[in-house]
Amino acid sequence: MRLVFLYVMHTRGKFYARRIVEEGYYYLLTQLVKYKIVDEVLIVVHGTGEVTPVSYPFPGVSGIIVPDLQALALRDNDIIWCRGGFRAWHDVLKAWGEKGHWLINYAANTGRERWMFWDVIFNDLVRESYLDSRGRYNLAWTKPTNPEVFFPIEGCSIEYAVCIGSSFIHDKKGQWKVIDALVQYDMKYGVKLKCIMPGSFRHGVKTNKIMRLVEHQKLDVAITGMVDRSALNAIYNKTSLYVHLGGGGQNDRGPIEALSCGCNVLLETPKRHGPFLLEAPQIVKIAKDASDPVAIAEDIHDILVSTGVAPRTCAKVFFEKHCNVISQILPQMEKLFNVIRANSKPAPEALKEEFRDKPE
Repeated sequence: MRLVFLYVMHTRGKFYARRIVEEGYYYLLTQLVKYKIVDEVLIVVHGTGEVTPVSYPFPGVSGIIVPDLQALALRDNDIIWCRGGFRAWHDVLKAWGEKGHWLINYAANTGRERWMFWDVIFNDLVRESYLDSRGRYNLAWTKPTNPEVFFPIEGCSIEYAVCIGSSFIHDKKGQWKVIDALVQYDMKYGVKLKCIMPGSFRHGVKTNKIMRLVEHQKLDVAITGMVDRSALNAIYNKTSLYVHLGGGGQNDRGPIEALSCGCNVLLETPKRHGPFLLEAPQIVKIAKDASDPVAIAEDIHDILVSTGVAPRTCAKVFFEKHCNVISQILPQMEKLFNVIRANSKPAPEALKEEFRDKPE
């Protein structure tokens, strides 16, 4: 049984085909092969130009860049896992489903979970798995991180009070809210917190004011631009508190990566993150009012000073309990693919029976 992982559609196909090795998805795929949950994996990047094979260092994992999904030579028992989804993929995926291929989706904040033809939807925003009214099995899932990229660095000293996100900097990600809060923090507590904000700037009404505000208020914020994953791992390890005040998205990877390195976390919108994050309020806190910079400043102060930052080992232990690929995610994936092996044609109702009243 081969798992075909549809990763991304982009003109920079070769870039993404190389970059995936740093992703949690890649690590999970390698472990699926290692533990014989699937026989092999094919990673697909929809790019431009000719069909180009891609080599990966892990045995049983290969890749390909194609100018069109129809260029893929599928096997009869191939299982399709689609990360997100692009309009150009819709009709091809639907046709594959009609031919009897199992179709799995992780929406990745694209909204493609609404496509009707999925058999399984990896849903990391719910606590319980369920068979929906359209006959698609929503599996309560945990997004993987790559432990070979994000991990605690022994002996690393804390340099920053706050890491302000770790992605593109734009209005929806909410970095500007933290900058506004830092101004209020200085006014209320007389301290300019030492912070770091990794990521490349995108335009936005609020975001466009960040640099001017940092300079005018003389805030102590290191603005790094986009950094590679190893540098980001070092940043997490040097930071006490990771703050993510984006109101949208789907289980943004930043808070999970930060937890894996021992950071405490402050979030805005819990329903847009994994439900397990609400189980340790001493480690993951929810902003009282993300629309009020004074309230955010108070939240940050409460974590850093008043209540005290929970020990980094606590955050790491919490992460391992819920997000460890080997102990937490693989057993669930094994149950899923055992059902798929036993049902050559899609049968989501069989998953309902397999996962009923059984601990994940």
